[in-house]
Amino acid sequence: MKIALICDWFHPRIGGIEIHLQGLAESLQAAGHQPEIITATKEFGRAYGFPVHRLDVPVKTRFGFISSLSAFRQVEFLLKKGSFDVAHCHGSILSPLAYGSVYVAKKLQIPTVVTCHSVLHYYNLLFFLLDRLFGWSKWPVLFASVSPSAARIMSKAGRINQVYVLPNAVRESSWRRPRLSRPHDDLTLISVMRLSIRKRAYVLIKMMPEILRLAGSRRVRLIIVGDGTQRSFLTRLIKRLGLQEVVELAGIRSQQEIADAFSRADIFVLPTNQEAFGLAALEARVAGLPVVGMRMSGLQHLIEDGKEGLLASDDDEFVRHLAALIQNDELRERIALHNRTVSTIWNWQFSLARHLEIYENARREFGHGQSKKEPSR
Repeated sequence: MKIALICDWFHPRIGGIEIHLQGLAESLQAAGHQPEIITATKEFGRAYGFPVHRLDVPVKTRFGFISSLSAFRQVEFLLKKGSFDVAHCHGSILSPLAYGSVYVAKKLQIPTVVTCHSVLHYYNLLFFLLDRLFGWSKWPVLFASVSPSAARIMSKAGRINQVYVLPNAVRESSWRRPRLSRPHDDLTLISVMRLSIRKRAYVLIKMMPEILRLAGSRRVRLIIVGDGTQRSFLTRLIKRLGLQEVVELAGIRSQQEIADAFSRADIFVLPTNQEAFGLAALEARVAGLPVVGMRMSGLQHLIEDGKEGLLASDDDEFVRHLAALIQNDELRERIALHNRTVSTIWNWQFSLARHLEIYENARREFGHGQSKKEPSR
């Protein structure tokens, strides 16, 4: 199949969607398919093994949103020229290029799949009004999300009868590293997240004085990898709490650098409630770190509580779980050993098979447009 992967964002921007797009395109190509990415993110000189079409349109630099309708004329030109079997649009809560391109692909009668990579809590009214305006929930499109819980919320918020699950995935070999030795009483916590309000980095930082108290004589430090609109506020918060020697805002790092940082850390922490999947947590689990996260987030599908990490129902329980892993060497090492030696089911072999199944469903249901090829058997 020839598949157009359309998203507002791609590298050099770094986040869960961008990493997922690259992994999906590489997996599709390795399986003999022809993926092409269409994005508004500007070029930065890196070549990939698959085409990346970067639209020549102005974008709002803070969020990377397109600011010109000419983007959709360019998308239409690329889709017509490419004779694609499937268009797969990837978006977050607000993704004008991805969601606008759904309409373009529909107009061209290209079988279309749209995946939302975010949790749509609190947006029911917005999506209800948009649906009344555009009627998009009735469009000939297959809708998907990245986890069962996010799919249930998307179905309710979007008034969509069926939302498929197209999960993110990891390549375990990219994250396995030898464990580096460190002083017994020095423990490093690490988190990888965008520094936005929704990710709750400020909550994690506010937890640190209590965590330090519960850690007793053990030296505990926290590294937060990532960047975003809250960085200045978090820097001031760290100073106000006197945590300059405890909390490090490490900024954006490459996947290689994050994998190396995981090999020097002891516990991965993610306080986000509205996490649709939790790719960074899955990467840390594969790297061998116990994971502490929130039970109501997408981590409930990735992390088996008590075996691969500890899941909390509220912030107080989050602190207690983290303190237990800091204080109890046997518990921490048991979970770490399991994560280092037992493979996860959330790999690209599983995810690719699911994607291809949904693509074939879209072709069978909507394959009446410009592509006349028979579905592969």
